[in-house]
Amino acid sequence: MTRKKYKGLCVIDSVYTFFQFVLVNVKDYKEFFYVFWVNMPLWITEKLPNKLLLWDSYVAMSDPNKFADNWRYKLRFYWIMTKFRLWGLQVCGQDHLPFSRCLLNYTNKSFEEYEDGIGNYYHIEEVIDDKWRRRICAADAEPTFGFSRKVKRVYLTDENMPVPEKIAKKAKFVDLKEIWKKMSDAEKKDVMELFQMPSINVGKDIDTIVLTRPYSEDRMCTEEEKIDKLREILKDTKLSKVAIKPHYRERTDYKAVFPDVSVIEGKFPIELYMLMDGERIKRFITYGECSAEHFVKRYYPEIEYKRVD
Repeated sequence: MTRKKYKGLCVIDSVYTFFQFVLVNVKDYKEFFYVFWVNMPLWITEKLPNKLLLWDSYVAMSDPNKFADNWRYKLRFYWIMTKFRLWGLQVCGQDHLPFSRCLLNYTNKSFEEYEDGIGNYYHIEEVIDDKWRRRICAADAEPTFGFSRKVKRVYLTDENMPVPEKIAKKAKFVDLKEIWKKMSDAEKKDVMELFQMPSINVGKDIDTIVLTRPYSEDRMCTEEEKIDKLREILKDTKLSKVAIKPHYRERTDYKAVFPDVSVIEGKFPIELYMLMDGERIKRFITYGECSAEHFVKRYYPEIEYKRVD
């Protein structure tokens, strides 16, 4: 049986990072084999024919004292790579994920890292002692977030943010807004369908976007306290011009609480909405959710940005 020829192997667990990966590889992203983790929504993964969904964490790999668990994970990693015939592929994605760490530790392939929010800009290289002992115990022996010698390239989106020196020489900066402008209408439509954007319907008079966090769902405060905080944030804002983008884990019915506010449904990255409609947004508020902070500040510096923790 001949092995199906994939463009590469991509290991990823963030909707934003996957969105970035798709834009950079918009012409052939469907030709990759994907290893997805628990945070990737099924409505995205089900649209890709070549993938594997992993639901356990491999967390034992970080502890060399968990010898038996580490070796069980290592043998499972070899079994997966062999079963799906992935050994000869170029690997890319996020290098701190458990399966990525297996790739860094147990293969000689180079790795292409894609930006994981602001983590790659501020992460400090881990000092890993007793590498030989760790390898014998099948535990992590390579640093992550681009610091491993096996990471040959790090895709980043913000040249204005400080980058660790060891990462800087590997960095390849990409302009997502420029990529979007150069994409064909068919490519844009394909990306919007992948992230379920056609169902989005936000009025043309909207000029303020609010990102929220699942504070009450995570029991950091009560539902009433979360709503009161949001009322305080929006007290001087005309609500008919506001669109709230809830966090995907939230259960709050914002339309019932704020009847005049538009609610942007869906689990797509807010960065995609900004690429589509960002030119008319005048104000951007993150209520504890700063995932799009550097994106908005870089690509839309004229927007009034407010972060509320």
